[in-house]
Amino acid sequence: MSAPLPARVVMEPRTIYVDAHAMRRHERMSALKECFAALLLLQAGWSRTAAFGLSVLSAFNWVVGLGLLGVGVVEIKRGKKFGAWVRWFDMGVGVLLLALGLNLAAEGHHRQILIDGYYGLGALYVLLGIFHHQLGRRRYVRLDDDGVQVRLSPFRAFRLSWPDISRVVGHADSIEIFSKGGRRDEIPRGYVPNLDEIREFMLDKASGRGIATK
Repeated sequence: MSAPLPARVVMEPRTIYVDAHAMRRHERMSALKECFAALLLLQAGWSRTAAFGLSVLSAFNWVVGLGLLGVGVVEIKRGKKFGAWVRWFDMGVGVLLLALGLNLAAEGHHRQILIDGYYGLGALYVLLGIFHHQLGRRRYVRLDDDGVQVRLSPFRAFRLSWPDISRVVGHADSIEIFSKGGRRDEIPRGYVPNLDEIREFMLDKASGRGIATK
């Protein structure tokens, strides 16, 4: 009678976040971004109101500028970004900045660098609104029973299953993960301040699954 097969060890999922400093920087930048746009819109509203009186465009500048300033102040005070609705607010700010650029171009007596500045900022705020969710995602390394999932930046992430991994090598400043198909992924210290903790944990779990670690 054959001996029973050993029970499969189930790995308790663990997620190690690597973005404590990065997220704080991102949240501060978000607040400063709102305050900068607010001051720009309020200045534009003040200038246009003083020169031409209150109009629809200058009224929008005042309303959106004051709203943005409020958002920025609250974000700085609470140390945390607002929810996903801010993405639509940022896109609206971007459209308003583009409209200001078009209006300045139509008036015909403004410097092109000023007009281009409004165009550039408008496009930037529209993109920030579109990619608000991606920019706000936390960075992490997650190991579970299925494999390894890594997010190093808003647009740099990968996921590998344990059977696809052939070797995991830990270096002083990086972790290299080699796949059986010849693929190579890297977790560098530049993206991961707490690399030592992650390297020790990953090498231990890979070795426990019979994956080479040298």
